[in-house]
Amino acid sequence: MVENKPTDLFHGHPLPAWICEPHTARIIDVNEAAVKAFGYSRQQCVGVCLHDILREQDRPYEVHTAPVMYEDKNCWLMAAHPAVPGEDGASGAASRLREVMRFSKTGIAELTLGTGELTLSAELLELLEESPEAPLRMTLAAFIDKYVTEQDRALIYDKIKEGMYDAGQPVSRVRVEFKMITAMGTVKDIEAMGSFLPDGVAIGMFRDVTRRKQRRLERQTLNMIASRTSNGILMIDARGRITWVNQGFVRISGYALEEVVGRVPTFLNGPETSPETLAYMENMMRQGRTFRTELIHYTKSGNKYWVDVEVIPLVGEDEEPPGFMVVQSDITSLKTAVQEMLRSEELLRTITDHAPLVVFMKDLQGRYTFYNKLFKDKFIRVPPPKHGLYTDHDLFEPSQAEVFTSSDQTVLSSGRLEEFEQEVVTDGRSETYLAIKFPLRDEHGRVCALAGVALSITERKRDEVELYQKRRALKKQNQVLEIINLAQLQFIRDVKPTIFFHTALKNILALTESELGFIGEVLERNGEPYVRTFALIDTRDEELTPQDPGNIGAGVEFQGVGAPLERVIRLGETVVTNRPSKDPRPGYPPLRSFIGIPILRSGIQVGMIGLANKAGGYGNAFRQELQPLVIVIGYIIEALRTDQERKASEDMIRESEKRLRETADSLAESEARYRSIVDDQQEMICRYTPDWRLTFVNRAFERTFSHHKQLIGESIFNFLPGRVHRERREFLEGVVAGTIKPRALQHETVLGDGTHQWQEWIDVPLRNAQGEVYEIQSIGHDITGRKKLEAEQARLDKIVRESYNEIYLFNIDTLCFEFANTSALRNVGYSLEELTRMKFSDLFYYPDEFALQALLGPLRRGETDRIQLQIKHSRKNGVYYDVDTVIQLLEGRSFVAIATDITQKLITEKKLISSVLEKEVLIKEIHHRVKNNLQLISSIIYIKILALGKSDVSDFLENTRKKIHSIALIHERLLQTNNLDKVEISDYLGKMLYDLQAAHDNQSMQLTIKAEIPKTVFDLDTAIYCGLIVNELVTNAMKHAFKDRGEGTIVVSLVKDVNTFILQVRDDGITLPESIVPDHAGSFGMQLLQIFAKQLNGAMEIIREKGTIFLIRFNQRVV
Repeated sequence: MVENKPTDLFHGHPLPAWICEPHTARIIDVNEAAVKAFGYSRQQCVGVCLHDILREQDRPYEVHTAPVMYEDKNCWLMAAHPAVPGEDGASGAASRLREVMRFSKTGIAELTLGTGELTLSAELLELLEESPEAPLRMTLAAFIDKYVTEQDRALIYDKIKEGMYDAGQPVSRVRVEFKMITAMGTVKDIEAMGSFLPDGVAIGMFRDVTRRKQRRLERQTLNMIASRTSNGILMIDARGRITWVNQGFVRISGYALEEVVGRVPTFLNGPETSPETLAYMENMMRQGRTFRTELIHYTKSGNKYWVDVEVIPLVGEDEEPPGFMVVQSDITSLKTAVQEMLRSEELLRTITDHAPLVVFMKDLQGRYTFYNKLFKDKFIRVPPPKHGLYTDHDLFEPSQAEVFTSSDQTVLSSGRLEEFEQEVVTDGRSETYLAIKFPLRDEHGRVCALAGVALSITERKRDEVELYQKRRALKKQNQVLEIINLAQLQFIRDVKPTIFFHTALKNILALTESELGFIGEVLERNGEPYVRTFALIDTRDEELTPQDPGNIGAGVEFQGVGAPLERVIRLGETVVTNRPSKDPRPGYPPLRSFIGIPILRSGIQVGMIGLANKAGGYGNAFRQELQPLVIVIGYIIEALRTDQERKASEDMIRESEKRLRETADSLAESEARYRSIVDDQQEMICRYTPDWRLTFVNRAFERTFSHHKQLIGESIFNFLPGRVHRERREFLEGVVAGTIKPRALQHETVLGDGTHQWQEWIDVPLRNAQGEVYEIQSIGHDITGRKKLEAEQARLDKIVRESYNEIYLFNIDTLCFEFANTSALRNVGYSLEELTRMKFSDLFYYPDEFALQALLGPLRRGETDRIQLQIKHSRKNGVYYDVDTVIQLLEGRSFVAIATDITQKLITEKKLISSVLEKEVLIKEIHHRVKNNLQLISSIIYIKILALGKSDVSDFLENTRKKIHSIALIHERLLQTNNLDKVEISDYLGKMLYDLQAAHDNQSMQLTIKAEIPKTVFDLDTAIYCGLIVNELVTNAMKHAFKDRGEGTIVVSLVKDVNTFILQVRDDGITLPESIVPDHAGSFGMQLLQIFAKQLNGAMEIIREKGTIFLIRFNQRVV
């Protein structure tokens, strides 16, 4: 397949060949063989119709055509060959067509329409990825099933049908695109062209357009991206001409799309455009490589601008670039800013090189972008690094570089000017500098760099250090005295111990410049010494370890922590270490330095002071500096121990008093809790003395009996009716004496409003330690509802037992009787004791017990809630009688059967049935006589019609006869069925329509009568009026609707719409005149129709559409 441009094979092929537009055959391109054979150059051929050139030739030519792709367009490849005399036209054309196809890469298939056989070309087999040994012939259906995706198969068959049945063209052509599945499983997009020839042969040409569709999608995506970017984008073909630009290019250059398409981009260059850059770009494009450079272009108005250009080759199928994509970014403002910066940098260097200060600038990565001459002379001792810019790590020792970098980050983080004093070692000499650093910001206010100046203050710093050390020694002595004075004052004022020790420790940490510290008491546990802190401070977080302000013993304990702390508390010696790398154990704060000072009283260690993490470590001088303070703290610890012992005794006394108060409070709470519990109960609770006076009632008792009067002190017998006083008193006296056990009693009570209520009470005596009853507690609740239920239950039980119907209860599993009411026992003659030894199957006449179990199965499984059947019962004397029995499942445990004696009912039913049969025979006789009489009347009218001949009277009599016949037909149908008052309407109307069509005597007109009536049963009156309406409408249509016509159709239908029936009679004859409407009927027939419709409680409607339609809507109950 020729893709994108003519191939070398096309231009070098020996056959004359042209690329032409489809259908018009106008030439687009021509090969060398055609130029030589016909004498026309390429410029002369382009745009000319190939057939015009061939007509000018002296000899005939055979032209062979194949579809190809040329520059992404559908074209024809047309090859010409002189006609050879005597050569078989078919074989010669085929061989030359194969020669043309050899370089067109188009798959060919020939379809014989009569047999459906398909012949495949070698190119098509290659397109299908089949092996050369694959068969060249197969059926069309096999080809489609194997190689066409399922969703496109129907499309292929439709296109073949379209080509086969297009009889308007001598040669029918169709085109279709579909998805093909090759033998290797690859899915391809295929374009197929089919030519259907008059000799029953179709030629199909197949081309793979997968890559074309992919490129089209890629171009659409690229166009979408290019249209939305602010950069300029140009598309250039292989000849170097612009084919498309985006809006970004139009905005930058000022040129519109139509002004640049087809031009070489060199028109954008100008006097200042670098020739070397242009030569570089031309070389890179020739090699088909991606590259990027900067270039000066000129706008349409002549203004110069800088662009950053990136050129990307677009690779085609043959890996040769069919063109390039050029992306341009306008960098004019950036170039201008860089030039201004270079001029400013020169001026700045001139000023700073003559200043007595070190001046420098750094970027955000810490690289020196500028420094003056003094900086270079003092600090630069190494050659520049490979990246060209120095950093602090290139110029200074690692520790110094880290300090400088840290100070830079402080400035950049804060965003403001910062002042630093920094030590710098160069050439073995240490110098001190006062450095000022500040951030630099861009036009948007963002920090973009850092600048700084530094002044050497080495001499001044040395004098300041000596003065500082002397002042510091004096200050420490004063601080120790102040701490001692403050400690004594706090102790005298009885300040809380933890506050006292915390204040002292805080002052000691400030004095010694330590980060961690504690003051603790040395104690013993199981013979092992340990330290419990009074105060523990970490100045890094400025947090005091939580302690109980009122308890000096609530601190942190240190025990078994190892050296150096162990040496202090065990030996009572001062321990100083400035490298405690392994101390203390894991989990404790890391220690860089440590000093532990013991606190002694009378040679006994009572405490210690621990300090840690002083910068530079501790010396032995610290012990001497702190000795006065250590002595004072020792005195205070000893005094605290004495005071602590005294407080312990006082605490024991207070604890005893507290327990006594808690016991009393507990008793009060218990009483309150008891009242809260009983007040929340729904039951009535009261307590009363042995002389029956109330001492306590809960809320429920109070709501029931109070009625706005005081209850406490009342006698409990005030709430009882007089008739129960004696019984209740004797019972309570027996409970108090212990001769009667407490139990529940039910009796009436008198409520607060005077009404009576049934209640149940239980009375429990309360005894003291001596066993004497001091109170009785009673709990009661309302049982009025229960009493009513018991009465109702007794009433229902009486109803069941005395019911006229027989009621049986039998076991769900064994079917043994459990209960039978009085009526049942009286009818069957058994006693209840005899019946409970029998099964249900013993009494009821049923084939066997297994059949009975099967009958009861649906009840057990819950598939039904009742079973009703007529069955025979067996009395004790062996006599059977008929019963109507209903069986139900009762609470999942038993079956209940209710049986009614229907012996007399069955006798009565038999008499009624016999009477009905006699009446049905009489009614049938009546229908028979009515039918015969109506038929006799119809026959008399018919004879009269024959005697009168054709006249209005004969027509009236004929219509009357047909109406009588329709009524007689009703009686005939009733005689043929078992129902004497119901008519099956489809059968009745069908027979009527058949008779009407049989009576049609116009031989010159072919009449068809159709019935579309479902099987529906109507009552007798409805059926008669439906028959009269249909008879009238069909007769009128036969008479008037088809005048001067050779054929006609009448359709009678009946449909149901929800609860409404629609009877429809329509014909395709002459439309009924507009003057005839149902409400203003002029004819006798229309008046009859109105009367019949009203008898059906319906309405009539006329529709004039392709004939006439009569609709009668009526509501009628279907029998």
